[in-house]
Amino acid sequence: ILTSASDNVSQNTMVEYLMLHSLWYSLCKILVNPSLRSTLGTHSLSILSILLNYRKNEYSNPYNIKVSGTDDELLLNGFGEILLNYVTRYNCTVLAMKQTNQTSYTEYLTSWFWTTEDGLSGTSPPVDLSLLLSLYEIVHLSLSSKE
Repeated sequence: ILTSASDNVSQNTMVEYLMLHSLWYSLCKILVNPSLRSTLGTHSLSILSILLNYRKNEYSNPYNIKVSGTDDELLLNGFGEILLNYVTRYNCTVLAMKQTNQTSYTEYLTSWFWTTEDGLSGTSPPVDLSLLLSLYEIVHLSLSSKE
């Protein structure tokens, strides 16, 4: 287990090391292999989203270049399968919560705008933002490379 004391990704020395010593091919092998993808896929996409956002406006990020130039169908299907599995699990969790809570329609609508004391809505499960960020980055880089 490796840790770093900086919470700012642009000042993190571990991420700087990963910029110099690429993880791209290792991440690709994980995303292409179905058995590795099922166990390590979400973590791989989380790491990739961190690496894609590292100083992306200051210099040419090698991971941005590799993702935007990716035309490997197996790799892109791996991205899609991980995101599809996550969205499916999230939807099943929401449906299960709806069935157990049986809240009224008014309570459901109120939960969209009103939060509990800890700042979280009481009716929706937590969202893995790193996967949503990786989806955004992959789509954005794919579209910008075609222009």
